[in-house]
Amino acid sequence: MHAFAVPSRCYPRPCRAGGPRNTDAAVLYVVRTGCAWRQLPFDFPPWQMVYWYFARGEDAKVTDHFLTALRRRFRLQQGRAERDGRLGARSRWSQDHAAEHVPADAGFAGILVEWAHRGLRTTLHIVRKTPGQIGFAVMAHRPDLPPGSTWWSLPSVPGTVESVPENNFDERVAQTYEAKWPELFDPAVVDPAVSFLADLAGPGGAALELGIGTGRIALPLSRRGVRVHGIELSPAMVAQLETKPGAEHISVTIGDFATTRVGGTFTLAYLVRNTITNLTTQDEQVECFRTVAAQLEPGGCFVIEVYIPELRRLPPGQSIHPFTVTPAHLGFEEYDVASQIAVSHHYWVVDGRLETRSSPHRFVWPSELDLMARLAGMTLRERWAGWKREPFTSDSRNHVSVWQKTS
Repeated sequence: MHAFAVPSRCYPRPCRAGGPRNTDAAVLYVVRTGCAWRQLPFDFPPWQMVYWYFARGEDAKVTDHFLTALRRRFRLQQGRAERDGRLGARSRWSQDHAAEHVPADAGFAGILVEWAHRGLRTTLHIVRKTPGQIGFAVMAHRPDLPPGSTWWSLPSVPGTVESVPENNFDERVAQTYEAKWPELFDPAVVDPAVSFLADLAGPGGAALELGIGTGRIALPLSRRGVRVHGIELSPAMVAQLETKPGAEHISVTIGDFATTRVGGTFTLAYLVRNTITNLTTQDEQVECFRTVAAQLEPGGCFVIEVYIPELRRLPPGQSIHPFTVTPAHLGFEEYDVASQIAVSHHYWVVDGRLETRSSPHRFVWPSELDLMARLAGMTLRERWAGWKREPFTSDSRNHVSVWQKTS
């Protein structure tokens, strides 16, 4: 147990008494073996719980504290001072100057330069490749930029780097979710969706929401008399749901909605706000349809709300499309047509600080979803451009599709 003494002191306390046992051992097992979270041996706690505590720890800078403690111990063993004074000087210099001038790659050219200057008081210095350059090259020294400056860079598309962890909604995201996307909670957005779903579920019907989140749709749907059960990968999002009035009437299963079966059958299952794209492989999306079909009653319906890929809006030779541009929030979609992956990049200014978030999504066409439904024993019943049943046309940017179980 001596090996766990330092990380145990650094790790945040469990959010409630009797937290998970052996969580630190499970994290160290992943780090040492390189296994995927989902492949943790069964004698550890569930991988979703382990990852949630790991994410909490990263938000609390556990790794930094851990390395600092080890560095201090090593220096003392060597008879040296606990801390190198040069580190403090560089840290103070960085706090005073690093945010004023920042190098950035060419992906930030254009509107982002003006936005960073206006919102963050930061001057972005765009560094471009020299003509004919292939691959990486050492750049010439920039006397106007401090050594070790923070570099802004758009992450590469999947296929060149590892994809982000499966659970993109940690505690920090869950706590600020409604504040960062307030438009989603506008009654003008919520009410039409709830009415549409309530009509399909029928009086006293049972509905299964995949990716229930903080209950944006589930809570008002439950108030309409529909019995709602949810599946959610993020315990942090469920914790936010449980604080809201009416949450006691909704049951939630923690798990991956592509494969999780909760027991029982439902008259309705639904995925809203592009959540189907959180499954980043075709196999996962196909499995999601099969999992839903297995839990629907005969004649039950599966509803998906998702955007139409914006490939037509990309200028020739470009791969990045802005979908949100406001003084406090920038959102860009980075498309890789070959892998059918779009990485969503978000930049917020919160209390004068820049917060960023990127996540991969597998964009999917209506016809591909129809084929997935057929493979699962469902057929298309109706398709609309929105929850108010606007006609779906070639110019529609979103669709709400309903498939019905036929067997």
